[in-house]
Amino acid sequence: MSDSLAPQAPVSLSSPYAPITPDGPLPPALTEAIVSSAYRAFRPDLRAKHVLATLGIKPGQEQANRVLRRALDRPESRAGESDAPDSVVRPPLFLALYVLLKDHLASADHVYKAMVQPAERERDGLTFLDVAIFRQGIEREADRFRDVTETIPAGSEAEGLALFALAYGLLQPDDAAAIVEAVAAAGTPFRRFFGLAD
Repeated sequence: MSDSLAPQAPVSLSSPYAPITPDGPLPPALTEAIVSSAYRAFRPDLRAKHVLATLGIKPGQEQANRVLRRALDRPESRAGESDAPDSVVRPPLFLALYVLLKDHLASADHVYKAMVQPAERERDGLTFLDVAIFRQGIEREADRFRDVTETIPAGSEAEGLALFALAYGLLQPDDAAAIVEAVAAAGTPFRRFFGLAD
């Protein structure tokens, strides 16, 4: 492990939600629509009912997207069956979110190129985030988020940043607090997204 990917110094953030609390539920700001879109972006046939079937869950009369979002509040449901894209029946949630953000959402394109991509490092066939470089990218681009004052708008660059932080926080639980802290510094809406205590 390179020094730049060593776990960050402990950060004291408090939130009942993942990724700050790894076994906690996902932040409520993560919508059913984003979750369903993420799995479909990974593979078009991964509709909510199909993902639920891989978890052994039948939605019954309730909308499958709603049941799936609720199911992912359990850490074992967020875990995939494999990280190798060619053999995946159900990818881990972090990977599905990453594919959605990187390859399918135009609103996340600048966030990826300016803040995420420069901080990515390969290790053991996976891409990890160098938190210090990620933080520097956010600081350089902070003006982009100055107008976000209440909540993070759906489909915005701000949502893309929050979702990248969530994806990498789920992948790197030892660095999750530092990743979220870097994003939370961009303003109160980001703190709200992750359910951070004031």
